Amino acid sequence: MDSRNVAIDPVSWNSALAACKRAGRWREALTLLRNMRQRGLKPDPVAYSTAIGACARGRRWREAIDLLSEMQRLGPLPDIVCYSAAVDALGKGGQWQQALDLMTDMRQHGVMPNVYTYGAAVSATAKACKWKEALALLHQMQTEGGVQPNLHVYNACISACAKAGQWKAALQLLEDMTTASQHDCDTEMQLPNAPLSQLHEHDTSEKALGLLRGMSKHGIRPDLICYSSAAHACAKGGRYKVALQLLEEMTLQGLQPDATIINTTMAACAKAGQASTAMRLLDQLRQQGRADIYSWNTAISACAQASRWQEALLLREEMQEAGVAADAHTWDSCIRACGRAGEWYTAIKLLSVMEKKGGLLPGSRHFCAAIDACAKAGEAETAVRLLDSMVHYSIYTDMATAAMAACAHAGQWERAMTIFEDMLAAAIDPSETSFVILISACTNRRATAEQVRCDTPRQACVAGGLFVSFHSDTSPSDL
Repeated sequence: MDSRNVAIDPVSWNSALAACKRAGRWREALTLLRNMRQRGLKPDPVAYSTAIGACARGRRWREAIDLLSEMQRLGPLPDIVCYSAAVDALGKGGQWQQALDLMTDMRQHGVMPNVYTYGAAVSATAKACKWKEALALLHQMQTEGGVQPNLHVYNACISACAKAGQWKAALQLLEDMTTASQHDCDTEMQLPNAPLSQLHEHDTSEKALGLLRGMSKHGIRPDLICYSSAAHACAKGGRYKVALQLLEEMTLQGLQPDATIINTTMAACAKAGQASTAMRLLDQLRQQGRADIYSWNTAISACAQASRWQEALLLREEMQEAGVAADAHTWDSCIRACGRAGEWYTAIKLLSVMEKKGGLLPGSRHFCAAIDACAKAGEAETAVRLLDSMVHYSIYTDMATAAMAACAHAGQWERAMTIFEDMLAAAIDPSETSFVILISACTNRRATAEQVRCDTPRQACVAGGLFVSFHSDTSPSDL
């Protein structure tokens, strides 16, 4: 049989177009439409909507609009499916304003948007971070269009608000979703994959946790992103115990927390001085092969916070054995761990080890941490020598202040005064702490305390107030 004599009906053409759409082959879809007309076949709305959908998948919004214009010129007139596909194409192409204009145009042609049209338009505004426009569309579809938003529409609106940092609006939408308990929504809700760190900045940890519990109450099973959002908010808000509880719940639900949320929880534990818990979380990441430089540094910082200097140094060695190179933050935490534990000699030694074995030149914060360690141990001479060794560095107020503290602790008020004068000579503005330490060191010498020179009105007020306080038997802690 000669295949050229076989007539191909529109259904077959539409099936071929559907295959092109699934594969995103927009060029082939346009060719098929052209061939249909050449063979005397008039493409129906299904054929056009499928071709427009193929253009949408290929991010070819201009071609999609051309097809819509062709329908209006040659027929058949576009239906709701064609318009929705065109709005989707505009959204995927970043043309959110044209998408909204097209919705206005379709109404003028007597075609009312449905939930899919609104979903495509909201997604277009969300992609452009136009959260106000997204919320306006949500309100419009409920009030003017009489269309009930589905899960996709809500998530698109939430994503738009989250990307714009509008967490109050985003969380209100989440609450609306859970309390409404819509029948047409899936049984599994997803939170938008947005910058979760902003949750704490907007004080939403309690809100996020409440929403997570509310989802379960309404029969909606939270997924990995839901748990991670709540755990992240709690961890950033200092509620490390709740964050740990959520991590356990995730595991029981068969969900594996990612490294980011575990690291965030570790950081919360570190701030709370929970070194053992932080190290346990590090071990968990190490066993899974997911421990990164941030994981190691967070655990070492937790040890420093808890004055567990030996464990901090051991972690640094294990870190090196694991093939993770220590950075400036690693060494800073190790030095501070030694300083908190009174191990001033080890803290100073680490400065040399850092340069010789670590290949990193100690910076101001490392010297400051070592000087602070000497100050806590009353090692004034060593603190001053360290400060003197910083001649080839820029002198920083915090380093000089730490050295002054060491001198004051050792009763060497003259040395403290010399350091203070060096700061002024170097045109460095002393901090209020510098004045507190200096005047404290000079409390037994009225004349010397009165010699503290102030170059700014603010310093004069601070120093003058402290001077009067010290000579009226008022301790600095009472100020």
